[in-house]
Amino acid sequence: MGGHCSLRNYGPTEKKVYLRPLFKGVVGATDGTETFESSRLFGAVGGETLSSGVGKPTPETPFIANEVVEDGTFYDIFGSLRNDRPRWQGQSQVVEFCRTHYHKSLSSGCCGAFFEIAEEGVACVYLDGHDSYLKMYVYRPSYAYIWFVEHHPCFVLPE
Repeated sequence: MGGHCSLRNYGPTEKKVYLRPLFKGVVGATDGTETFESSRLFGAVGGETLSSGVGKPTPETPFIANEVVEDGTFYDIFGSLRNDRPRWQGQSQVVEFCRTHYHKSLSSGCCGAFFEIAEEGVACVYLDGHDSYLKMYVYRPSYAYIWFVEHHPCFVLPE
């Protein structure tokens, strides 16, 4: 009497989709020297992983702004994307986006825009409802807060 073993072929698993495209655009080239603080674009700047921010020059960069369609953490949302995806290369690119495109994310219904910055963290830009100015906060990518669909977060990804 021998044992019986069967192997099942479950096939590829489907990844959950967390993001849906809203609009595309291009962030202009930067010299890499402008930081969140030096830009004077934000009424308040803070963060858990905020660096000095001075980076290297960056070329013109196409982007896609995405709305969240499924509740998830950074781990869930970024984990649903390609591992080799491009990331923003510095604070100056996020500043340039905010200067030229943030109004479009607001008119698309987004309450805050998230940017995954290489070797820095995830920057969140949002409009303060009380004082009507932009605020900036940089989170660790491991931050476990769940970003809810009904809050209309927007994830802006370089292409």
